[in-house]
Amino acid sequence: MNDELVPQPLLPGATRPPFKSVKKKVRSKDGELSTPQQDDSRPAISAGEQNLQRLQRLQDLMQDAITEPNPLQSNLRATAGDVLALAYRLQQAISTGVEHAAADVAQFEKLVPSIELYLKLTRQADRFAQIDFRLFESRHGKSPVS
Repeated sequence: MNDELVPQPLLPGATRPPFKSVKKKVRSKDGELSTPQQDDSRPAISAGEQNLQRLQRLQDLMQDAITEPNPLQSNLRATAGDVLALAYRLQQAISTGVEHAAADVAQFEKLVPSIELYLKLTRQADRFAQIDFRLFESRHGKSPVS
């Protein structure tokens, strides 16, 4: 098959990057290179639209946290939302810094503390999610994802 796995950027709360299958270019009989058409029914969205959707999802998380009847889970989810919002903003700043430091190793090295902080924030968000998951299981006797 012409599919190849390509690592994607690490998402907040993720412990490893997801992999996306992409099509390799293929050479036609007349020697031209082309990318086979993908059957993707989802419309493409701009980076600006993606940012707005991401921020909306963070607001949705915070709203769900507020409406949670259990005070411990409510505060845990709200704090996780705060951490994820910080991580998202930091990731945007890091991405901008990486674009400006693309060819300069010294400039890129200045980003290392920010990258380490981002990783700490995502790890903390993961810890909050694991605690929330266990609290849900103990209260309801089932997994929240089943």
